[in-house]
Amino acid sequence: MATKEQVVRRARRSYPVATGCWYFVREEKGGKAPSITTTEQACAAVREFWDRQPDTLQERMCVLTIDTKNHPIAWHIVTVGTLDATMAHCREIFRVAIMDSASRIIISHNHPSGNPEPGDVDIATTRRLAKAGAVLGIEVLDHIVAGDGCRSIREARPECFAVSAL
Repeated sequence: MATKEQVVRRARRSYPVATGCWYFVREEKGGKAPSITTTEQACAAVREFWDRQPDTLQERMCVLTIDTKNHPIAWHIVTVGTLDATMAHCREIFRVAIMDSASRIIISHNHPSGNPEPGDVDIATTRRLAKAGAVLGIEVLDHIVAGDGCRSIREARPECFAVSAL
């Protein structure tokens, strides 16, 4: 019987991620990565991920998939944009979450300028993704903007995650 990681690897060959760049957190951490239950832990995971990226001169939208016990599954670079923008549609974001059988996700993107403050487009994107996640049953835990430091949109604008009854 194939392990979950083997099944996901086969699926990735059939349905590749936009950039082909991802890694399994569990494999790297030797089994289970520590659970993420606070904004500080989420920011630390995001900072660790962005510190590993060799080139952050373009905006990138990334997703950390998370299991039912809040253990990270894998990082996915979903889109690569330009110097000051990236396009992210719900289908690209949630495709990787569905392929990983994730129950939650943390979204992150970088600002090459270094300013981690979320812009109007970041706020609108977060609202749209939180609503889509509610429909799919995949909770968006946070959207963290990385630059010279990290900024949690959940802390800055918690109303973005308040999903009314659908």
